[in-house]
Amino acid sequence: MMHDVALPGLPVQLIQCPLCGKRPDPVDVYPYRAPSRWRGLLEKGDKAAVIEFLRRDRAFFQHGLVEGKRCPADILPGPGLDGPPTREQITARVSALKELLGLL
Repeated sequence: MMHDVALPGLPVQLIQCPLCGKRPDPVDVYPYRAPSRWRGLLEKGDKAAVIEFLRRDRAFFQHGLVEGKRCPADILPGPGLDGPPTREQITARVSALKELLGLL
């Protein structure tokens, strides 16, 4: 997942990918409630709601490259859950999300 870059005094979070380092423009930010909403969508496993969240997310968030290849976190533009994850955690979350979305 992405991890949070909180701005003091502002009720928003910028999200930065821990693998490719990309983040949305400052005007495209997540409200503080977004991580809990994202967590709830994943727990419910509502495929349509997850797809809609990701669709809106991708309207402003584009990943970069890692070692010259597409960022492995590309399927995961949603807000951070637990701070910066490891590469292994990202890979596991990508696989779980792909399975939920029927992409595996």
